[in-house]
Amino acid sequence: FMSKAIAANNNVHISSRSERFHVELLKMSTLFIQYMGREMMEYRKELIKFAWNHLKSEDSISKHWAYINVCRFIDTYETPSKIILQVYVALLRTHQLEARDSVTIALDILVPALQRRLPVGDFIKAIKWTKKVMYEEGHAVQQLTHIWLVIARHPSIFYNYRSQFTTHMVNSLNRLGLASNSPIETRMLALDLVETLMVWDSDAGKDVENIRSKEGKNSPRNDSGGTFSLSC
Repeated sequence: FMSKAIAANNNVHISSRSERFHVELLKMSTLFIQYMGREMMEYRKELIKFAWNHLKSEDSISKHWAYINVCRFIDTYETPSKIILQVYVALLRTHQLEARDSVTIALDILVPALQRRLPVGDFIKAIKWTKKVMYEEGHAVQQLTHIWLVIARHPSIFYNYRSQFTTHMVNSLNRLGLASNSPIETRMLALDLVETLMVWDSDAGKDVENIRSKEGKNSPRNDSGGTFSLSC
């Protein structure tokens, strides 16, 4: 039934009357991809085509569910890097309040999958795009809040590239949390950013200790147990 419904709707012009049905199909196909990914593998082409067509929908609900569906598809199946980056950047730039919940769901699915689905070079492109959107569009508080929310919710993904964000993150704290008219959401985000910085700093300290410990174990030693010196 699912494959027939999607195949039929892929060839049907999207009308306002059918939008609700399309949304329900998107929800259902998302669940099938998540819980029956192996069984649905032969229908991958139809699934991604159906969702991709709805990314262009003028209906916001259909469009947002299409993004969630595509992100679940990326998480489950091998997907070309170009498509992954295109979806990621589009979601980074979708910061409107009415889209926040659905975009957060989509990014919570996509961001943890980036390292797994992208080659190293393309993953670095994703990091660079994150920084690019932040610097070019971060003058808008909603956009800046959106970027920081992504990083705060997935600090381990950005840990190795934290130097690209820490300075701007610290400089944003006053803007987000200390102004008297700051809403509670941005104040809570400011606290999340502080926690992220602390976690990164703690993890960096542990990494240094691990490196020193490994170097100590690998150092050549003389019979007395001291470190062997090559100096004359």
